Amino acid sequence: MKRPLTALAGAALVAASLSVSAPATASGVSSDDRIQMQDDCEQVSFEAALGGGACGGDGDTTFSELVSSLLAGRPDGKWRMHSDDTHVRRGHGLHITNTGGEFHTFTEVSSFGPGCVSAINDLMGLSGAPAADCGAAFGDARTALPAGGSGTLPTAGMSVGTHLFECMVHPWMTARIDVRRR
Repeated sequence: MKRPLTALAGAALVAASLSVSAPATASGVSSDDRIQMQDDCEQVSFEAALGGGACGGDGDTTFSELVSSLLAGRPDGKWRMHSDDTHVRRGHGLHITNTGGEFHTFTEVSSFGPGCVSAINDLMGLSGAPAADCGAAFGDARTALPAGGSGTLPTAGMSVGTHLFECMVHPWMTARIDVRRR
């Protein structure tokens, strides 16, 4: 168990170092145009395993409990995108808020798959290339959000239909967004 924890700690520190703040306001955004990225990290255990700044939340799930859930093939459901199945009118902004304590991304993917943190992929038994370009996923200040961060994803250039989104740190965090005509 020590080895996966050490690898996960190193990978998470890399992800945390890429954290960016994205102050944004969302005027005129309806409830259907909002996504909350949520987690339940317990600060003391996460920071003991991953280092300072890894968890800014007040959750109850310890780092060991999260790792155990991944090893059991049942990722903790408190790490999620809410709502994970919603719609937005094309041309309206999709407002994304990270209400959790960890860094998350809201990255469009063609299909759900591995994330960018190989240690998490290994714990989950995921193999293959990440579902999206990791540099782009972590480099977009609108959708790569530290705890408490928010951003607005424009939808004007998106095609009408279903779009898939995934956190590239926590690949079980997924959402389906139906882009509708104006």
